[in-house]
Amino acid sequence: MDEFKKIFVAIICLGVVAGCGFSRGFIRDSVSSQQRLYEMSIVEQTFIRTVSASATAGSIFCLFPISGQVYQRAMEKLYASAHLVPNQTLLNLREDHDVLSVLGFYCSSTLTLSGDIIQLTPAPASTNSAPSDTKPGRKMDVTGG
Repeated sequence: MDEFKKIFVAIICLGVVAGCGFSRGFIRDSVSSQQRLYEMSIVEQTFIRTVSASATAGSIFCLFPISGQVYQRAMEKLYASAHLVPNQTLLNLREDHDVLSVLGFYCSSTLTLSGDIIQLTPAPASTNSAPSDTKPGRKMDVTGG
């Protein structure tokens, strides 16, 4: 009977410890930063709406993932639901994590990404001129360095 109690306690402890340990990430600077290939003078920014998308991944014993690429799937869904038109961008990216643990035997982790769609109104063409050496696909140095 003592042996059974030890094994039972070990299984419960393993489930609790495994349920407490999950991997999660944060939106990295490379994901949330905006790179412009051209410099644009903006006269107005208008909030359009907020969009969000989720992706879920499960793991057995909260250690062995069943599926991966949660960020990629969530980002693809986010941009697909945004339906961006010219001069719109997705800013203020946010993330939320939700973890469901079933006694440490199975965990489901849901990543929800959300962001704000902003309409950019460019300045008239006369004030929106770029340097003459700017070509499509070439990055401009907007830092002055």
